[in-house]
Amino acid sequence: MWRGGQLIAIARWLRSQPGVTQVRLECTGIRNQVATLVAAALEPQLFSEIVIHEGMKSLGYLLEKPVGYFEVPDLFCLDLYKEFDLDQLATLAAPANLKTEHYVENAAKPQTLEER
Repeated sequence: MWRGGQLIAIARWLRSQPGVTQVRLECTGIRNQVATLVAAALEPQLFSEIVIHEGMKSLGYLLEKPVGYFEVPDLFCLDLYKEFDLDQLATLAAPANLKTEHYVENAAKPQTLEER
């Protein structure tokens, strides 16, 4: 999640500019969603609002939809989903106001050979 650290650095820089008192963070996609939530969880006072477009409701989405490793390699961390989920990151991001504009749809689970 190296992007989370970059988001924090950019937000800190923005907040250091004259007249900037709030930083609103907006992202699109599941990879950016996780990086955004990690950044906000690490520095919750840094962001006034977080808006997520096309995010997932849970890391379980990676297991429910056949998401390939090469599509989102940074989300395939050992025991990531076992240890926590996105709702916990969102809780840690408070007091930032969190909005999700649209969730990606869960695809049907692939059929087994017996079901075909």
